[in-house]
Amino acid sequence: MKAKTLESVMYRRSIHWTVCFVVAMVFSSTFSMAADWYVTPRFELDERYDSNILVTKDDKKDDFITYVRPKVEAGYRTERFQSAFNTYAEYQKFIKEDELDTIHHDHRLSLGYALLQTLNLRASGFFRVDTTLDTELLEEGRLARREDRQRFGGTAGLDYVFSPVFLCAFDVGRDYTRYPDDPVDTADYWSDSVTLVPQYILNPKTSFFVSLGYYKTKYDNLESDFFVLVDRRIETFNIMPYVTYRFTEDFNAKVGAGYRYTQTEGKSVSKIPFFPDENQDGDSSGFIANLVFHKDWQQSFMELDLSRDQYSSLEGDSLERDRASLRGSYTWSERFRTHASLDYVRATSDEGGDDSSYIYVTPSMDFRWTREVTLRGFFNYTYYDETDSTDRYEAGLKLIVAWERLFSGH
Repeated sequence: MKAKTLESVMYRRSIHWTVCFVVAMVFSSTFSMAADWYVTPRFELDERYDSNILVTKDDKKDDFITYVRPKVEAGYRTERFQSAFNTYAEYQKFIKEDELDTIHHDHRLSLGYALLQTLNLRASGFFRVDTTLDTELLEEGRLARREDRQRFGGTAGLDYVFSPVFLCAFDVGRDYTRYPDDPVDTADYWSDSVTLVPQYILNPKTSFFVSLGYYKTKYDNLESDFFVLVDRRIETFNIMPYVTYRFTEDFNAKVGAGYRYTQTEGKSVSKIPFFPDENQDGDSSGFIANLVFHKDWQQSFMELDLSRDQYSSLEGDSLERDRASLRGSYTWSERFRTHASLDYVRATSDEGGDDSSYIYVTPSMDFRWTREVTLRGFFNYTYYDETDSTDRYEAGLKLIVAWERLFSGH
């Protein structure tokens, strides 16, 4: 059953990409007379030491890791049509633990077309292969067992301008997560999203928004020796009004607060005779918010981002998540620039249980050797605490080569 499901999904995905390609070709040929296009190749070589490669409390393993990462960015734009394509592959080579050697890759395409002066259509798609450990930790602040994973999906949306001061954005999307190795205690799943965001421009400095969202995650059945988890899903409805305000040309803020309601469904079906099935339905609600402050100076910038949201985890749990992020950079000269960031994530299950805390600190310094070549030195520190706490640090050098608009035309 799973193989058939995956086959049908892959078939639908191939149709999606074919349609996107045909649309891009039609639009590009139609408006090529006034087109601006570019291709920017990039190459990164990263050598680092990792003190705890699996982020475990006991039996920590350290290693030296080499990352080889070719990238390509491309764009195409006319007066009415625009597209962007980003792709990269990343080879990870472990010196001691060579069984962990792997290849990640990520491919993203986005399209936009101004059908009318008041109506803009958008579409995007992606395909990504990664491992859960580092990706979930960096992007979601959650520690997960290291497993190979495939993710793919897309979104479609539109922007409509009702008047010079009132406009609206509407988006729908679906993405899939698949584990090709069928790991124990892990199930494939898919997620839907529908968002509607009206915007009212009060004046050149102030805009009001209302974000309305519906999110659904459906998990495949998960089987163990004694029971089967079936019909698992998490649905969330939220509403969050927010305002953006530009205090000055170099200082702006976004402040929003709202409410979310989450329903969880599922059933545990026993394999043991005479043991009853267990219903795992439930609901929860809570406060959500997002505050962002951004300040630019002549040689630097700083941004503070605070948020609370709901997150559907890989394990099928609904989590309330608090995040705080502080980022900044300072340009010392044309050749030297420093960066720093601090991230904190705290997650709490809607059904109770242990909280998790994640802290990530990463200072770095760039030396621009030539116009195309940059050398970066970096240090990363990670702390994670759930039932047990652990940490790790990484230090290394990265070579970045970028040929901006190596191929381009107007």
